Amino acid sequence: MQESAPPGFSYSFHSLRKGGATGAYSVGAPLQSIAEHGGWAASGSAERYISTTCPPSQAAADFFGYLSPTLQVQGL
Repeated sequence: MQESAPPGFSYSFHSLRKGGATGAYSVGAPLQSIAEHGGWAASGSAERYISTTCPPSQAAADFFGYLSPTLQVQGL
């Protein structure tokens, strides 16, 4: 199956990095862990990729739970 971006948009490697960082952050993964696993030298670099408007999801908690052994997702 081939997926494409909506008209007027495009996806790139940075889209995947942004989505991963945002998903991990949304479920409470520590910023330092996100930076290390995302390949950023400093947590400040990772912060630029994170969208704080993304709500937590069970899928994100399942996928990124290994980043924090005490990961707690409120409301799920």
